[in-house]
Amino acid sequence: MIRKWRRTLSKIRLFVLMLLSLPFGTDGYTVGQNLEVHQVHPAWSPTEELIAFVAVRSDGDTRADLWTMNSDGSNAVNRTYTMVTFYNGLPKWSPNGDYLAFRSGSDVDSTRNDLLILDPTQNSIINLTSDISEGVVSPDFAWSPNSEYLAFLVGSSVGNHDLYVADVNKTFLMRLTLPESGFNHYPGWMSDDVVTVVNDDDILTAISIEDSSVTELLPMPISSYSISSDRQFITYMTTPDLAYYDLWLISLEDQHVVQLASNLFLPESDLVWSYQNDKFLFQIGCDDENSAIWQVAVTSQVQTNLTGCDNAYNFHPSWSPDGNHIVFQSDRLGVMSLWNMNADGSNPINLVVRSE
Repeated sequence: MIRKWRRTLSKIRLFVLMLLSLPFGTDGYTVGQNLEVHQVHPAWSPTEELIAFVAVRSDGDTRADLWTMNSDGSNAVNRTYTMVTFYNGLPKWSPNGDYLAFRSGSDVDSTRNDLLILDPTQNSIINLTSDISEGVVSPDFAWSPNSEYLAFLVGSSVGNHDLYVADVNKTFLMRLTLPESGFNHYPGWMSDDVVTVVNDDDILTAISIEDSSVTELLPMPISSYSISSDRQFITYMTTPDLAYYDLWLISLEDQHVVQLASNLFLPESDLVWSYQNDKFLFQIGCDDENSAIWQVAVTSQVQTNLTGCDNAYNFHPSWSPDGNHIVFQSDRLGVMSLWNMNADGSNPINLVVRSE
């Protein structure tokens, strides 16, 4: 129960930080002008130089919209400006780069959240979860390796989080966990037909779509995890004393486990693998106000602080497809904005978003 409260408080803290960083009451974006704006939750497309992010609409209300732009900040396009919703965000690209999934919350019913899919080429959006009465309750969702399915969590009448899988065409919908299974979180994928989720006991499990069989992947409770896209490694965090965190890496080929770090403070972002699967990123707190993005090289296990801890909250990193750059959000200028740096942490550039 303590772990569940810590996860909930961590997510609330990130959401509040995001809202406080947004320019409420400002002009925001104006088409045709070159404006530096506040941006959060960047997601780099796996196939091209396109970055998705979240920002406030140009009319100055408190809603957030989903945008895409080129990696240099040019050609910024508001993808959700016609939608009657309070919050459109947490974008995640499909592995093939064809689709962009995001969570959307309604103005009419603030307790209702849905999972939407954007086709950037056609600029079309479908609501994947409109037929589910309870709605999506968690920001956690994950694409299958073949880009055909999404795994996500839905609330139940008794307060549980149930794991569902749906295809992008809305022709397939399946609940993989029983109503009494409790508080499931952090869905992922081991293969195109095996979904992973952390169960109510904080154990990482794999569930088959074909026969619903369940397998425990790790023997100990964890707080977060990420699977490399080649399915060779899992990096994960544990909280042995419910206060600080330990970072681990396991090879799925020989089950060899390595502890990479211990006594980490407030790791609040995802563990993020490069597309080459040779490095991954994580974010930890330097203190109550500042945080840093770290990189781990898998082979050498060398760890590098990429952003430093000097009076800034740096988090939510995303890799470029070639592994040479990282986009992230930071308040180092006093407001949340996007930065593009080299993969070794050098040459961080504040992206000036421009509507063409």
